[in-house]
Amino acid sequence: MSALHNFSPKQYGSVNSTIGFVREFGMTVGITIFGTIQSHDFANKLKDAFAGMGGVPQGLSENPRAMLSQEARAHIPGPILSKLTDALSTSITEVFY
Repeated sequence: MSALHNFSPKQYGSVNSTIGFVREFGMTVGITIFGTIQSHDFANKLKDAFAGMGGVPQGLSENPRAMLSQEARAHIPGPILSKLTDALSTSITEVFY
């Protein structure tokens, strides 16, 4: 509403539309930037977590969403699942912190 006070009532529609566009554009760019940072952070944390074990388990480096499905989680050993969960939650927390 504060952005409208300098405009005439005839321009309110255009001003509201422009504000909405800029807001949506900003959210799109922001999500893209934060998503890129989080995925790179997650990949680095996986490399660090599995450095002494010969690398990241097969399939997770290509598709980290696989660990979120119940079927896939049932086949992942507990210690490995713990490392995966810790890497994912830490990368998300650090990005939004």
